[in-house]
Amino acid sequence: MKKFSLKALSSCFMIILLGFAILSCKDDEETPVVETNPIVGSWQLTEITPEKAGAQIPQLAILGNISCLYDLVFTFQANNKFVPSKCDTAITLMQSLLPIGPDTKWTVVNNKLTLENGTSKQEFAIVQGTNDLSIIVAIDPTNSDLNVKMKLVKIP
Repeated sequence: MKKFSLKALSSCFMIILLGFAILSCKDDEETPVVETNPIVGSWQLTEITPEKAGAQIPQLAILGNISCLYDLVFTFQANNKFVPSKCDTAITLMQSLLPIGPDTKWTVVNNKLTLENGTSKQEFAIVQGTNDLSIIVAIDPTNSDLNVKMKLVKIP
């Protein structure tokens, strides 16, 4: 039977201890950011119109035919996740206006709402009150006549 020397045993012991030390020193999980912006909460769509009265915007004509359009709710979660709900048809069609999807994140800085979904990122001017929110969507950044104004109210 082969005997292990004290040097070989202590080397094995040191390797095992080193492995535990490396594993226990890994970075702790980051504390999740909890957003305190007043936009946090659920907002129901009440109106969607051209920002410039009389402007013809084809996307709005299509959205206007959706019976559940004004059931649409945008929820801005405190963890910066953006969740649209209550009208799947409108959500699908609005993907041509907004970068929305299952992994959409939001931020607000200086009255600008940024929505980011994967590689798609878009910024919107907003006017935010305690219980009302307007989002200006630029369909064509080179033509402000094609801006869309979405009005929402905060719901409990």
